[in-house]
Amino acid sequence: MVPSAALIVMDHGSRRPSAHQELEVLVSKLRLDRPNWLIEGAHLELADPRFPVVLENVIKQVPPSCQIYVLPWFLASGRHLNEDVPELIEAARAKHPDYRINLTSHLGDSEVLRQIAWSHVEGIGES
Repeated sequence: MVPSAALIVMDHGSRRPSAHQELEVLVSKLRLDRPNWLIEGAHLELADPRFPVVLENVIKQVPPSCQIYVLPWFLASGRHLNEDVPELIEAARAKHPDYRINLTSHLGDSEVLRQIAWSHVEGIGES
């Protein structure tokens, strides 16, 4: 089956294995949500698999007509989101001009995340 789209969830990466497990669990749940998509996790740095390797593997599995989305699993737009990630995306687009590689906004930009933050605070109650 040819995937209808592809999603790469990219986190920062960590030296701590438990952090990698969290990304793997997230990716597994996202795959359940969209079984017709190819969904993979990638790390920006510090751990494998790194984004460029994951992207190359995704490109081997999808035709150029397939949209490829890159979701930065970051809360704040620091240097990585403002410089490193866009540079990686531009390099990928230059290397694979026939593919549509789309960079989504990061999580911190999400209105839903603000609502989740209040839900967590309100769930504790007042002491």
